[in-house]
Amino acid sequence: MDRSIFHQFPPAMAALVHEIEKRAETLISFAPMPHHLTQISDNKALISIIFELRQIVSIEILVPSGSTPPLHIIGHEIIHAGRTVIEEVDVLNPRDPKDAILAIAIGNDVEHLTVIPREMEHFLEAQTYWRKAFTRDLRMLWKRYSTDPFSHGIERDLLRFWLVTNKVLPDWKGIEILRDMLQYPDRHDIADRLFADVSSASEYSHLLAAVIRSQGKQPGDFCLLDRHGVARTIPVA
Repeated sequence: MDRSIFHQFPPAMAALVHEIEKRAETLISFAPMPHHLTQISDNKALISIIFELRQIVSIEILVPSGSTPPLHIIGHEIIHAGRTVIEEVDVLNPRDPKDAILAIAIGNDVEHLTVIPREMEHFLEAQTYWRKAFTRDLRMLWKRYSTDPFSHGIERDLLRFWLVTNKVLPDWKGIEILRDMLQYPDRHDIADRLFADVSSASEYSHLLAAVIRSQGKQPGDFCLLDRHGVARTIPVA
């Protein structure tokens, strides 16, 4: 796979590629996805942006060897790149290394509230893809839930999944199943408060703070890193 795939993009997405490369002063390239990443997820592509001395030195779309991801998946990663390079969205960073995986999960799910709708706007096939992907993820979550419904880890994943699906595909049939899985009164309350807080958030940091609280953490447990690696506290409403 190479840059020629960008010629298949709709005009707005082709313009986004151009703007990213202009801002970053480097071309977007493709590279094989490291084996360990293909083993821990079913990602068809991942974006990798490397900084050195506060400057972007490379932007790569990582693809499993021998794989040809659908056009909208490449577009999905380009939108992620635009969020970093053009919109300069900060990265959620844990103060305690033990929260590193949670920080990645929160950051990715919060970004998907913006990235997936934009992807579906530009690629008609994306909506069908995400319906199937959400259904697959629901089956996996149900297996874990059936084994230990009281697990705090499952509660965290369930709440974030419920939020993302409600926001990006509100008519997806799995939402009702997720609602049933939030059967304990406190989980219903947390879910309703999370949805309300995210819906009313006027700033990105407020949105992050709402999701962090739903995970049993506080905004002060994390910080935001800008593209230059400078940390700042998470301002809350």
